[in-house]
Amino acid sequence: MPGAGCGPAVFPNSQLVNCPDFGADIKACQLRGKAVLLSLDPGRGTDADWYASEDAARAYAEQIWVSFLGGSSDTRPYGDAIFDGLRVETPRTGDLTGYWAFFDQLRKLSLASPSDKPYFLIAAVWCFSLDFLRDVLTSSPLDALFVWVLQQDCSVAHYDDKAQWNYGDWDAWASSSGVVDRNIRLYF
Repeated sequence: MPGAGCGPAVFPNSQLVNCPDFGADIKACQLRGKAVLLSLDPGRGTDADWYASEDAARAYAEQIWVSFLGGSSDTRPYGDAIFDGLRVETPRTGDLTGYWAFFDQLRKLSLASPSDKPYFLIAAVWCFSLDFLRDVLTSSPLDALFVWVLQQDCSVAHYDDKAQWNYGDWDAWASSSGVVDRNIRLYF
């Protein structure tokens, strides 16, 4: 968690940032009616071990829950601030065995929470990755997708080229059986 503007303070025997002042900023934004999301990058190579298996993904979801969401831990980087949800970048390629399990575990934890606070689960996906991700996105308990539309890949500049501008494909997927019932939102 480098770059959070917290200085060198870490929890004993760890590299985990201890930044309660930033937690106060999170709560100030929430008091103004703003949802504050924790953004996670899946990592590359060995950093991606958390979604390589269902067990690893569920364990990571538990760690995220107690550190940043509705759980409790002595090592919460932002003190008692509770994020309103997660935005998790989806890998472009590779094994997504645990990706669904991660979101499933977070949804179970949020539903079992004594608080009636809603938690938003959002995946950030590449516009060209629908075919690769279709099954995992259809089965994941997501609230929304942030679809990245990049200039070199499938931006509005390619509107007339349906092979690259695939908004219609995303719209059809979001309107399909099993997805539409969940009322998932797409943001481009």
